[in-house]
Amino acid sequence: RSSRVFSGTEAAIVMMGLTAGLASKSSLRVLLLDEIGRLDADNAVQLIVNLLGMIRDGDIDQFILIGPSNPNLTDALEADGRTSELKIINV
Repeated sequence: RSSRVFSGTEAAIVMMGLTAGLASKSSLRVLLLDEIGRLDADNAVQLIVNLLGMIRDGDIDQFILIGPSNPNLTDALEADGRTSELKIINV
């Protein structure tokens, strides 16, 4: 499947994954995604769970997700018990 059929968010997540693979031997591996607000809460939580797993496995050092405040996402993360592993900054 061509990446041309991906939505902007899907393409950004794919690029983030490719970046992680390409930077696997780098001394600092930070993933950045500025499209988190486009994901529904369930998919955003799953992405965060996957990224936290990558940190635990030593694949990346940190991730930064940027998007508008989303109470549904915050509530879903709290229900999943993930907020203790995250630093959420509201600007």
